[in-house]
Amino acid sequence: MKSKQITGLVVIALISIIFFIPHYSYGSSPLPPVTSNQNVQNGTITVVAINHAYLYHGHPTAVNPNVTFPSGNFSKITVTFENIYVSNPWDYSYYVSVNNTQILSGNTYEMENTTVTENVTQYYSIIVGKTASVSTFGAQWKQGYSAYVSVWFTFYYGAEAKHPNYVVSVFNHIGIYTPKNPYPNNVLIPFNTTVSKNVTFPGNVESGYINLYALQNGNDEGWYANQPPFREFIISVNNEIVAQIQPYPNIQTGGWDLFLWQPITAIGAILDPPYTVSITPYVSLLNGTKEINLTVINNEDQWIQVGLNFMLNVSSEPLKSSLISSTFSNITSYVQTPPTNMTTESIPTKALWLNDTERVWTYQKSYGIVEGKNFKSRNYVNESTYFYAWSYMFDPNFNYVIPYGNNYLLVYNQTFSSKQMINYTETSIIYNSSYLMKRVLYISSVYLVSMYFVYDLVISNNGTLLDIIIQDNLVQQKYVSSTLNIQVCEKGNYQGYVSTNINNTIVSGSGSFMGMIKGGVITSLVYNHAYTSLVQYVSNSYYSIQILNGVESFSYGSSGYTLIEDAVNNSVVSRNGVIIYYYYESY
Repeated sequence: MKSKQITGLVVIALISIIFFIPHYSYGSSPLPPVTSNQNVQNGTITVVAINHAYLYHGHPTAVNPNVTFPSGNFSKITVTFENIYVSNPWDYSYYVSVNNTQILSGNTYEMENTTVTENVTQYYSIIVGKTASVSTFGAQWKQGYSAYVSVWFTFYYGAEAKHPNYVVSVFNHIGIYTPKNPYPNNVLIPFNTTVSKNVTFPGNVESGYINLYALQNGNDEGWYANQPPFREFIISVNNEIVAQIQPYPNIQTGGWDLFLWQPITAIGAILDPPYTVSITPYVSLLNGTKEINLTVINNEDQWIQVGLNFMLNVSSEPLKSSLISSTFSNITSYVQTPPTNMTTESIPTKALWLNDTERVWTYQKSYGIVEGKNFKSRNYVNESTYFYAWSYMFDPNFNYVIPYGNNYLLVYNQTFSSKQMINYTETSIIYNSSYLMKRVLYISSVYLVSMYFVYDLVISNNGTLLDIIIQDNLVQQKYVSSTLNIQVCEKGNYQGYVSTNINNTIVSGSGSFMGMIKGGVITSLVYNHAYTSLVQYVSNSYYSIQILNGVESFSYGSSGYTLIEDAVNNSVVSRNGVIIYYYYESY
């Protein structure tokens, strides 16, 4: 939360108005070197990289410059981040990096401990058998904030997992800033901001993808309710666009209603996995030193934190590659009433409504080829996005006052809805005189958030702020369906494999509370009711067929689960609610 001065009153600003294509400096506090425990239990090794480091305002980074990771064959690697709350009342961003390569990011709980574990096997090449520097960051950005943080890695013995063999780190948890105050008067001012860096690629790149970490805070927590609401990250190599990524509407644990998100967490609240897109059609660009540009469309705050990695498969043999075609398009329709006067950077101070509607269509199509000594490959990426959002905001100037008993009520409310649909297809055809493999990955995603939000201030006759009333009704949905189809023909034999994965998660919350907030901190609470619901459906299935020497065999299987949870928080003391209904069924 942020505060601003309006008509002589200290008014707490609204709780921050806030894609995933799955493919898969501050001061530091050095710690003594920590090596692997070598206590092999259940086929695992644990490496403690950072152990209970104390972070506080002005000293938010912990670094262990000499972490020795084990050698061997591992089927999986995970990293765990632990934040022990001491005195920071807000959620804040964290990250973990290995040798200045970001591998994890997310946001902590508010006023609670946070533990997050993520699969980082894709970073195998920079971890296994290496001695590396490991760092972590907690945004202790205000005086008096502090926490203890720990980071450890777990290695699971087994056949070596497939992974990129070369990682190029471009940005490691950098800030992307607007050129000036994005909220100078009474409306947000959007900026398109770009950061650039020259990096060196190895050459002979056979395939690859991008991992983009994007943590959004402040006004950017609610980008989908801003004016305008569309947000996009565009990545280019020497001014050739190679990826455009639209984020999904994550909600942090302090977002909108402080009492909704524990124990049921909003989608994207604690762990913010990377947004991933294939760049295999563009591998001909990835050799030598190149300029990488990352542009944020409609950046409306000074607090977007970004990590960007190129995840590559590099051949030991010379390759020939070329980009055959590349097309990007964007069609935008945006209407705002009343419109922003860009000279005064404001809307009329007497405006009682600020309404807007936006539709955006984006399209990407690329095709590239790679040729080696014993193979050729044709690689295609197609992506289309449709984004639609609308918002009705009452009293954007915070000056509409009505009688409220013996006092007055300053009234603000907003109703908004946004929907984003993404269709993504990756196709690779690899062949030679006796072999053909076709791999198609299709992903369909739908991201939805809609809300009615009320923010009222109770003011006495002499202008003293007495209470703050917040009410909200919110629905958030993330639906991702992915299908992988692989077909292989070799010397008259055939193998085929199809897998489908569906994850449909819906989180809804409604609540209201009344109390006093000073400097973003609740100092008193007289009423609270919060109800949160989670419905999640996950389904995984596969079908495999094989024809060898004229003999046909096949197999298939499926698994999944349904999870339903309801939670209530009526406490005026605790931020953590209680589960009142739980249902889980697996198959």
